Amino acid sequence: MRLWEKPMEAEPKVLYKYRSLYDKNFEYTRCIFTQNTIYFAHPDDFNDPFDCKIPPVENSLRHFITRHQNFGVFSLSENYSNILMWGHYADSHKGICIGFDSEKLRFRFNYEGPCVSGPVQVRYPPDNEYPRWSFFDKVDDAHIETIYFTKAKLWKYEKEWRIILPEQERKLRKIKPKALVSVYLGCQIDKGHRETVIEWCLQRKPRPEIYQMEKHDTSFSLKEIEVLY
Repeated sequence: MRLWEKPMEAEPKVLYKYRSLYDKNFEYTRCIFTQNTIYFAHPDDFNDPFDCKIPPVENSLRHFITRHQNFGVFSLSENYSNILMWGHYADSHKGICIGFDSEKLRFRFNYEGPCVSGPVQVRYPPDNEYPRWSFFDKVDDAHIETIYFTKAKLWKYEKEWRIILPEQERKLRKIKPKALVSVYLGCQIDKGHRETVIEWCLQRKPRPEIYQMEKHDTSFSLKEIEVLY
């Protein structure tokens, strides 16, 4: 059984995607709402130079991994109120965070046979070292798992889950309309962008819940206020 076909044991009901509303990111974000499409990014575009770049130690592994290194990745988080993630991935709290029903994020495709891909939890090695691969290791899909779902422990605060798809299935993929269940507006979102996002939500069936994020009065944290519309 391939990694992405394994049943999830404690998969969160809702997983979250932080999004920007500026420059080219605006169009990708708009398409999530108006066309029910999400974008699977190539690891070369990530902000971590180690991400998906774990070096193999044996030539047999190197050949296998090179053949499988063009997967696309859709990253999600368990948390919609992480201050650092709002700062890093949502334009310093000027963007949004989208909640997806994780059960509805399943993608069928062919990869050496029929497959179904869903969210898989990222692991963060406590010793912060690369996985130890041996010459005697059997070269199989477990190595893809290691590459695409292992990150440095400094990223643990992201509580990341990933969906991966092979190159030919990458880029924009359709999701079910009911997959998008909630939207969180950044505490510093521009008034025009706020109105635009609410209008996108008004056009959806079913309509997602909307929350406005605000700074907490007595702690370094965020709180959400439901937006009635």
